[in-house]
Amino acid sequence: MLAIGRISTFILLTKADDLHLHFRAQDHNNTVAMKMRVIISGQLVGAWCALAMCLRTEAAIQVNGTATYEVFSRGARRLLVEEEFSGQVEGKKWCVSTRLLSTQPPLTRPELFCPDRQSVGSEGADVYYLKEMGSAGTQTRLGWVEPGPAPNLAQSPTACLFWMAYCSGTHLPETESQASNDRRELQPVWGTDENKNRRGECMVRVTWHRSQQSPDFLDDLNFLSDGRMNPCNASRDITNLWPKPWSGGFTQGLFQVEEAAMLPTGGRIPAAFSFQLLKPVYGANPPKLDALSAMRGVITGSTSGVHVSSWLPQLPKDQPLAVQDYRFTREVTNWSAVSYVITNEWSTRKGTAAMNAAVVHARISPPAMAITPKSKGVTLARGLLLAVVALPLIGLLIRKLTSNRKH
Repeated sequence: MLAIGRISTFILLTKADDLHLHFRAQDHNNTVAMKMRVIISGQLVGAWCALAMCLRTEAAIQVNGTATYEVFSRGARRLLVEEEFSGQVEGKKWCVSTRLLSTQPPLTRPELFCPDRQSVGSEGADVYYLKEMGSAGTQTRLGWVEPGPAPNLAQSPTACLFWMAYCSGTHLPETESQASNDRRELQPVWGTDENKNRRGECMVRVTWHRSQQSPDFLDDLNFLSDGRMNPCNASRDITNLWPKPWSGGFTQGLFQVEEAAMLPTGGRIPAAFSFQLLKPVYGANPPKLDALSAMRGVITGSTSGVHVSSWLPQLPKDQPLAVQDYRFTREVTNWSAVSYVITNEWSTRKGTAAMNAAVVHARISPPAMAITPKSKGVTLARGLLLAVVALPLIGLLIRKLTSNRKH
């Protein structure tokens, strides 16, 4: 069993139907000022088997705590969300599980970024999400797969903070002086153009310093803007540049470890840390940056020597799971995601389920209500409807394709 802490999450939205769009930090049309504050407390609260979605056999570090984040619009807080979490990490491999406790005001429907329960995990290449949506007795399980090592704010802000604190350093050289230009970049946890970000076309220049006591972890990590509003757009046209002086570049994201804690078996890990995402304020005199999000984390409880047999979310035994897979946006352009069903085992990028589904999606057009790249604000309910309508047809075509290959 895993001992867990508690996550309090504060979310603000200006339009409930477009909630996930508010995590786009670089969208200059979005005038919502957001502030996120994350506090990870070391107050452990017993054992919770339902959160133990990472099975153990490989040694790892485990941290537990409470995370909170707030989002504001025009100075008003719109939503408060509370979650519990437990996370494990070993180098580039990590997993974290969350459970929703409450929201204020109550949400009118489940949201992807704070489902009732969620498990997120990665072996260092792609990120897998297992979400449990709905209330007790009417639970719907959904699977998501995103390419690249970094999690996504629109999927799980808590996972993003966890990754920056405990995993980001494994994707960077030991020192900046040893790094070539392309190795001084990271995939940002936010994205203006989701599909380009998924294809690695929105890499952001970073600077960093490692902990002298524990060089596996970073003391600080800065995400740098070169002056472009949209880092996924190579153009430096005036329509894609921030006003002066910000067009010359600025630090747009700041992660910093404020305190470290000793593990029971020795070694130090981040214990208090913060992250801010910044944006220039139009028309401000003198010029200033505003915080789109500000997170802070503190832990006082941790352990090492935890054993993990699988870093990917544990699937419900013998139950089919619908998956939205975003790893094929380069090959499959007529759909925003590849959909398929798995049972008992996740499909890797080159796995049979994912590859066959990608082939089928490339050959057929989506239904009229499908989520296309131009309709990113589609609601979760509409996405579920797509799964109900399209997945049976896609499954039939996949079975036919597999049968033809056997013959």
